Amino acid sequence: MRSLKILGFISFILFLSGAGCPLQTRSQMEEKKVIQDQMKVLQTGRNEQQGKIQDVSNEVLTLNGRLETVEAKITSLDRGMQAHNRQGDQQIGEVSNRVKTLEEASLGLNQRMDGIIEELKSLRMAIDSAKKNEKPSASSKGPERGPFNTGEDEYAKGNWGEAILSYMKYREQNPTGKRYAEATFKIGYAFQQMGKAAQAKSFYQEVVNRFPSTPHAKKAQSQLQKIDK
Repeated sequence: MRSLKILGFISFILFLSGAGCPLQTRSQMEEKKVIQDQMKVLQTGRNEQQGKIQDVSNEVLTLNGRLETVEAKITSLDRGMQAHNRQGDQQIGEVSNRVKTLEEASLGLNQRMDGIIEELKSLRMAIDSAKKNEKPSASSKGPERGPFNTGEDEYAKGNWGEAILSYMKYREQNPTGKRYAEATFKIGYAFQQMGKAAQAKSFYQEVVNRFPSTPHAKKAQSQLQKIDK
């Protein structure tokens, strides 16, 4: 009887043990599921982090490529600037040499000019000395030659004002001189060259009226026609 009680107690214990096993398995399964879910979340986060890291790596590679391109351009520009500076230095040197050559030539020219000026001074002094010792010749005293010849010299040089004064002086000194008509015509021509047409016409007309049969009258008439056109 006692053995039966012990056996029954053991059976009851075994029953309780058998009933507890399924409950413990479900708890473990739920815990395992929670752990799996957490691992999935962690794995997803890890994948996202790896993706971001890869994107950053790609951007770094792109920036490195751009940086290399910029460095290459800077190197090229630096070489170009160095070449340009060398060329500029060479040109500056050439200009400096030219300036130096011109300065030397200018100095030599100034020295030559100084020598010429000194020679002219000496020549002027010699001429002045010769004039002081020169005696006036009898032929130079004629009133007809002096002013007219002076007028001829100024006329040939194109010094119209000086020529007019000399010819006028000749006319005053020689109112019946044989070159009066010529002097009058040349006074008119000198005025014409100076752009004073009215004065020129007055002297041309005088030649035509007073000396109609002379060659100077024909020239004066021709000039009058040109002025009146």
